[in-house]
Amino acid sequence: AIENNMAYRIGNGFTKDGQFPFIDEFNLKTLKSKRLYTSLYKDKKEDLLEIEDFKKGTVLVQIQSKSDYPNYYLRNIKQKNKLTPITAFKNPFESIKNVSKEVIKYQRKDGVELSGTLYLPDGYDKVKKEKLPLLIWAYPSEFKDKSSAGQSNQNPNEFTFPSYGSFVYWVTKGYVVLDDASFPIIGEGTTEPNDNFITQLVDNAEAAIDAVDALGYINRKKVAVGGHSYGAFMTANLLTHSNLFACGIARSGAYNRTLTPFGFQTEQRNYWEVPEVYNTMSPFMSADKMKTPMLLV
Repeated sequence: AIENNMAYRIGNGFTKDGQFPFIDEFNLKTLKSKRLYTSLYKDKKEDLLEIEDFKKGTVLVQIQSKSDYPNYYLRNIKQKNKLTPITAFKNPFESIKNVSKEVIKYQRKDGVELSGTLYLPDGYDKVKKEKLPLLIWAYPSEFKDKSSAGQSNQNPNEFTFPSYGSFVYWVTKGYVVLDDASFPIIGEGTTEPNDNFITQLVDNAEAAIDAVDALGYINRKKVAVGGHSYGAFMTANLLTHSNLFACGIARSGAYNRTLTPFGFQTEQRNYWEVPEVYNTMSPFMSADKMKTPMLLV
């Protein structure tokens, strides 16, 4: 936003220590910048949505936590950051209000930084560490370099807002859930991400299981994986090309890439250019290797 030769910038504020959104004022004449406000919450997540009044210093914000539903406020950054509530929505998901939630970070064996949101049942004893079954929900993403693939925008203070098809509900049934687990597929230089799709897929899965197992929470013989759309495609490939999972849930997936011969996701090469990539990536072509159950939804 710009007013009276002043430009105002709202930043997300992602740092290695957490997310601290900010507002900067930039003088278009002197080209000097001044920090007007920085959110300092460590147990909540504040989103700076819009500057409502430049002169008064009022900013529309949304504040939430793991168990507090997102609500809207007016923050006055010229009056000691005073907060005025606009809404008072209650938590509609009381059954998962007290589950343990944290963002865990770990590495793939090639050094790529990964992360995921880990949920433990309400009352889980982290000292006794009962070995529970693990459910992993994920969706692969393509990158052209490792540094981009290793970036995370997950915030542990984000409200747990499960959709109708969310895996998170299973935490109320005694499962450990790793949601939104990182599954980067990387192709640097002249190499395209999908040239090594299967290998990287399995490496991502193995790293996720190893990370949660190292915490002492799971029985690694009772691990399931699931995903929607391209995540379902991922699930079928993991059950076909690894022995890491007891079962899988594949929702609305496509399993034969030769039926999308002109490209898919970020793959721009057509089937006739790289038939081996299309065939290797298609779990349909290796369905006879699948040894564990997969629920097709």
